[in-house]
Amino acid sequence: MTGNDLINTTALPPGLREARTMARRAKAYHMLRPYPYVSFQTWKEEDRGPLPICRPFVRNIVQKAADWLFLKPVHFKVEEDKAMTDLVNKTWSDNCMGSRSIEAALLGGLSGSVDLKWSTPEQDKVSIEILDPTEQTRLYYDQQDQTKLLMARIQVCVFDFSQKKGVWKREDWTDQYWVTYEPQTCSVAEGGSPYAKCDEADKAVFIIKDKVKNPFGIIPVWRIRN
Repeated sequence: MTGNDLINTTALPPGLREARTMARRAKAYHMLRPYPYVSFQTWKEEDRGPLPICRPFVRNIVQKAADWLFLKPVHFKVEEDKAMTDLVNKTWSDNCMGSRSIEAALLGGLSGSVDLKWSTPEQDKVSIEILDPTEQTRLYYDQQDQTKLLMARIQVCVFDFSQKKGVWKREDWTDQYWVTYEPQTCSVAEGGSPYAKCDEADKAVFIIKDKVKNPFGIIPVWRIRN
């Protein structure tokens, strides 16, 4: 199987649902509001009193790790290649990654990894996007070679101001093609996140809007594991 065979698939990468469940649990604890979402669903306040309070040390564990990694500025060095060193550090700086990297580290601590996607909106500029690996991306690896990425799917919910509603935007990337889809309506549970209903989008029939040659020749997504 090649990455092109996976374009417009409705199948999810193995283990994604389990990873998503664990990540959502970690995020609930990080917000210090895990109950009764994670535990104590059968708790009866009339019998046992108020729900237990989640102590902040669970948040501090992840926050301290992120601060330790990126609270001080990061400088990259490519051995014996000053031009590439300057380019990498300029790209990092231009994307304000000095402050955004703490956000990425927090996400990595809660979701187990973080996905970075790069693009070139302008000829001389590289843009870096931070994505949630359990909600916004689906990475399909070769089942016999887990180092080989066959296809990357980006699926995010954005607010369309012209239509005054949330829509799912999806794109698939292989080494050969960049595929975009017609947007789908993004339904949101009352008081909840649109990603709580991402299973609906995963099972929906998306219509291919455009399929063009991948201008980079490689998939512009990289997973950084915690």
